Amino acid sequence: LIISEESLGELNFKIDSVLTDFERSVFRLYLEDLSYQDIACVLSRPKKSVDNAIGRIKAKLRKLL
Repeated sequence: LIISEESLGELNFKIDSVLTDFERSVFRLYLEDLSYQDIACVLSRPKKSVDNAIGRIKAKLRKLL
């Protein structure tokens, strides 16, 4: 269990280090299963900005993992 928590902590640190503040906010809401529109409303940003951020997040995480 400790090893799993350690690995999870390392993964979270790596993810946080490659994502911008906005991308981290989008990612956390995306993981909560919010729609692009809902994320845009919560963050007061256009839906297209959220869509672009999710594309960047996916590309960065593919590269990271």
